[in-house]
Amino acid sequence: CNISGVQAIVEALKNNGNLETVGLTNVQSGGGTNRGRASRFDPKNPDGHYVLDLSQPWDRFLAETLYDRMMDEGGESWINVTLDGIGIEVLKGGARWELPPQGTLEFDYVTWKRGLEATFKLDLSNPCELFIAEQLFSKAAAAEGDGGNEALRECRLDNTPLEPGSELPGQGTLHAVYFSTKPKDEIDFELKLDLAQPNDRVMCQRLWERQLTTPSDSWKEAKLNGEAFHLSAWQYPEVPQEGSLDFKYTVRLAIKPYDRGVYFTAPMDTGSFKR
Repeated sequence: CNISGVQAIVEALKNNGNLETVGLTNVQSGGGTNRGRASRFDPKNPDGHYVLDLSQPWDRFLAETLYDRMMDEGGESWINVTLDGIGIEVLKGGARWELPPQGTLEFDYVTWKRGLEATFKLDLSNPCELFIAEQLFSKAAAAEGDGGNEALRECRLDNTPLEPGSELPGQGTLHAVYFSTKPKDEIDFELKLDLAQPNDRVMCQRLWERQLTTPSDSWKEAKLNGEAFHLSAWQYPEVPQEGSLDFKYTVRLAIKPYDRGVYFTAPMDTGSFKR
């Protein structure tokens, strides 16, 4: 595969700094073009989800460009960063991260003023999910007096619009989108459970189940009787019959899902142009 053309584009972009001066603003046009990542990248609007092959010149250029921008611009970040599926840190004490020569780099590029969100679908007859709904309503209400940087959107109960300040019933399905412009990539709820109490044990087990089955959810800073512990020390579904359990239940936030080069438009069949 001849990649000299791609390399030439990359070098031109490095020298010019933007797509307009290189003449790539119309990469979406043309009947027979095989559209790829170039057509998805907008240097003026970088927010999005990226999956980049660092062994490829164009992908590597995108990674370098976005990393430089993230380091230079206040209020912009990479979050949910993985290399070949393994989570990595790209900001360590202010030191610059060096891109490896190869590997699949995946991340969300976020400008915080645009906000992050998490979508919830909660069965209010389940005490665990009712608790989460109550916490979401509480956070949204508290944020109203704090500049409105957290909010619940698209709030519906059994597909009927519901005001976030309304009293929650003990049954029904709540759908809500939690939205935040705070510089954080997760929402957390603090819990203190007395495992000698049956209701608290049920809550513990349900939150454990949710953590096991929902990729965006996790337990953090867990302590049992004041001592740090990890859920791997327990054998599901057995919960201790006594003890004081403290932890933060967290839900990862992300940009509103939209593509920055994950999916490609299939090339047109050149045979259709034959006479």
